This record gives sequence, structure tokens and C-alpha cells, in this order.
Amino acid sequence: MICIFTLVFLSISFVANGAKNDNGAEFVALCSLLSLKDSVDTITALTENTTAKTAEEELTMLNTSAAPESYLKDKDGELKESKPDEKRQKNLRGKKLEKLDKPEGRPPRIKYRRLQNDAVRTAAGLQLNTLLQRETELVASYKTANKEAEELVAEAKRSILDALYTTRKDNFDQKGLDKTVQKNCGGNAGHQEVGKCITYDLVCLCIPQDNTDTDRTRTGELKPERVAEANRRTHSAAAYQTLGTAYKTDKKIS
Repeated sequence: MICIFTLVFLSISFVANGAKNDNGAEFVALCSLLSLKDSVDTITALTENTTAKTAEEELTMLNTSAAPESYLKDKDGELKESKPDEKRQKNLRGKKLEKLDKPEGRPPRIKYRRLQNDAVRTAAGLQLNTLLQRETELVASYKTANKEAEELVAEAKRSILDALYTTRKDNFDQKGLDKTVQKNCGGNAGHQEVGKCITYDLVCLCIPQDNTDTDRTRTGELKPERVAEANRRTHSAAAYQTLGTAYKTDKKIS
């Protein structure tokens, strides 16, 4: 995506050096792209793991209600308190087991009833255990998909910010402008930095072609020498702030 942006900016910046900065169309196009800065945080992945986790916990309790006594005691020998973590797991299991045959809510009712008949418990336990295994796999896949979606969102945000402000920058950094204005904005020679990012190209469109160009309808007092010398930092930053304020948006990216 950034490569495409760069190619566009290269052509725009060369056009920007035409007669009397006749760059209105290019200016509007870049300003529209600049407004992405106000929308980047609206990019979200609709991920939600709570429902899947709750379903897994409910099925676990149902499975426990049909489990044999040996499983209830120490998970069929897996929890023998030989290690601190195993003891902790046993304590956590104990809290879950307390819910069996215990009335809850208003009015009180038993949500998880321990099956008493051995034959019924065995048959139900086999079915519930199979369902629990499938549910666990589905929940794991769901969480993985959610994580991938969140990573893609983060990547999209990073790509937009990189295109706006240069690589790994989240805001306008005037220090990135080269001391030689032609390197940033193009000219008969140089222009190595043209198309580096949206904001730098916008600053270039605000600069008259040379000192004798009096048609500065969009520049205010932002002259080439003020970008080329040390003062370029304060003047270009002020120009960016003006542009950013003028082209704010509340549109969301969906």
C-alpha cells in the first residue's frame, strides 16, 4: 500500500512544481488522505471471546456433573498435590465442584445437578466429554481467529500511519525534512525525498516554487528558505498543524 502511495506522491510532487504552484487538485487529494489520521483509531476487529469462554465453562460443569467419583476426587489421579501448581488447580476445581447440587439465584434453583444413577451418569458422561472436547477445539480456533484479526487491524493502522508520517512514526516529525528543500519537494536536481510520506508532500505543496514567486495563496509565510534552513522545523510544523485542523474528519473506517 505504501508503495502505491509513494508512486502517486512522486507524480503529484512533480506536478506541484508547475507554473505558479497550480496544484489545487493535488492539494485536495492529499488533504483527503491526511484526514485518515482522524480515522485510523476507528479501525477495529469485532472480536469477543467472552461468549465462547462462557459456553466452554458451562459445558465443563455439565461434564463434571456426570463424571465418576475418581474424577471428582483428583481428576483421576492427575492432581495429587505433589507440586504447588497442582495443589492450586485442585483448589480451583474444588470451588467448581461446590456448585454441584447447590441452589443459586433468585428464586434459588439448582443449575448443575449431580447425576446419581451410575448407568445414566456413564452414558451422559461419554456424550458430554465428546462435546466438551469439540467445544474446546472450537474455542481455541475462535480465539486464534480473533487474534489474527486483531493483528491485521494493528498492521492496517501501522501502514496508514507509516504512509502519513514515514515509517514507525505516529505523528508529524518536522525533523525528517531534508535541509535541502529540492530534495523534499522536487526540482531540476535532487528530489530524493519526494513521496516519502503524505505530510511532507503536503508541506511541499504549500511552498512557492522559488523566492520570486509571489503567488502564495496557500502558503502564508512558508517560504522555501524556511524549510531549507533550521527554521524549517518550526514553520513546517506550524503549517502541518494548520492543515490538520482544517481537514479534520469524524468519519470512521469500516
